[in-house]
Amino acid sequence: MRLGAEERDDAALLRGVARGDEEALAALYDRHAGWLTVRLTRRWAMPDVVDHAMQDTFLALWRRLGYLPQELGYHRHFTVAGFLDYVAILKEITNRRRRAEEVARVLAAIGLERRARTRIRALSGGMRQRLGIAQALLGRPDLLILDEPTAGLDPEQRLRFRELLSDLPGDPVIVLSTHQADDIAAICPQVVVLLQGRIRFAGTPAELAATAAGRVWTADERDTRAHLSWRGGDNRWRHIGDAHPAGAELVAPTVEDGYLLRSHAAGVR
Repeated sequence: MRLGAEERDDAALLRGVARGDEEALAALYDRHAGWLTVRLTRRWAMPDVVDHAMQDTFLALWRRLGYLPQELGYHRHFTVAGFLDYVAILKEITNRRRRAEEVARVLAAIGLERRARTRIRALSGGMRQRLGIAQALLGRPDLLILDEPTAGLDPEQRLRFRELLSDLPGDPVIVLSTHQADDIAAICPQVVVLLQGRIRFAGTPAELAATAAGRVWTADERDTRAHLSWRGGDNRWRHIGDAHPAGAELVAPTVEDGYLLRSHAAGVR
């Protein structure tokens, strides 16, 4: 597969981000960026892990990879433990005792020990999402690729997920693809913004938030000069724009503010 000039530039940028000392990389993206995320992650995003693994067999790569797609298919007649045992076999964990220990470990990590014998069809959406995270953790992978891992989780479960990623043994490389800006700020030291199929930003969450400094303000009324406006829980309007009006009440920008400004500049609607 050949990459065009723009893709090569994006790949080089991702390599520069990924070769830092940090072990977690987040990707904020719009609906047009999925193909680029897949291609660049697979070929370029983590060269020290992926490029070396590509020299081995497919199974060797499979053993080192933990992957959670946005929609993970389940056979509804599987039990929770049975499904995890099945995935462990696919990862060539052939020793029965080791496989049982590994299934028990990931069940405990995501808090589903009491649901081990429950059929998947009886689980709530949030529990199925936690099961998806558990199967990605099987075998203690060197590289974790998680697509929208907190979708369907309640606030407490999202906090547990953040804690789980922070405490993973072995310091695996984590690629987190998400729309949840607060998850990125809490988990990842590096973030890449993908919009309209191109990389629009690469840096730390704090640096992304800083791109919106002086461009976020609140007011009692909606300001039509702002690019984006919405009413907050305090019943005041929060505005994002290129320049704040005189006398505006500026507020500290967030990662989400920085992303929304990049999104507007890229013409995403």
